[in-house]
Amino acid sequence: MRIAVIGTGLIGQHIVQLLAAQRETEVVAIDRDTQRLAALAEVENVVTQAADALQPGALQAALGERPVDAVITAVPGHLGYRTLEAALALKAPIVDIAFMPEAPWTLDEPAKAAGVPVVLDCGLAPGLSNLCAGHGVAQLLADQGLGDDVVGEPVLDGHRCVPTAPQTLDVAVGQGGPGLQQWPTRGIEDRPSQDIPWLE
Repeated sequence: MRIAVIGTGLIGQHIVQLLAAQRETEVVAIDRDTQRLAALAEVENVVTQAADALQPGALQAALGERPVDAVITAVPGHLGYRTLEAALALKAPIVDIAFMPEAPWTLDEPAKAAGVPVVLDCGLAPGLSNLCAGHGVAQLLADQGLGDDVVGEPVLDGHRCVPTAPQTLDVAVGQGGPGLQQWPTRGIEDRPSQDIPWLE
C-alpha cells in the first residue's frame, strides 16, 4: 500500500511514523518545509518529497508516476480547504484531519466528479482513532454475522447528526473559576444550541 501524508508538522510526523511501521506500507511524506522532512528521512518505508501542495500540479509531481492508495491531509486548518481541493486531483480516498474554517462540504460535487471518497474534519484523537475502533467493531460484527443489522444514520436525541456551518463554542476553563476559551465546532442540523452551566 502507498499512502501520501500531506503536512509533516507534529501531528503529520506522528501519522507518517505510525503508518511506516506497518508492513508493506510505503509512506510519501509531503511538505514544503525541508527541515520537517529531514526529521523523517531515516525512517524506514518513508519517502520524503518537498512540495507546496497549494501549487498547481505539485502533488502529482511529488508522487511521480505511481498512484497512491490513500491520502491523509494533516495541515493547519487555514490551509485545509485548498489542500483538500488540490488532493482531489490524486483520485485516491482522502482522510482530512484539519478543521478548516471554510465549509468543506462545498467540495462534495468535485469529490464525486473525481470519484473520490473523503472523510472531512476527521481529527486525530478523537477522529482517526474512532475510525480505527469503528472499523474493528465492524469487522467483529461482520465475523459474527451481524454486519449491516447495526449500521444506520447517527441520531442524537431524535435529531440527525449532519454537520452545519462552523460555529464558535465558548468553553469555560480554569481552576479558580471560569475563564473563557473559544473552540471551533460544527453543530447538528435542526438542533438548537444550549448553554451548559459551569461545574464547580
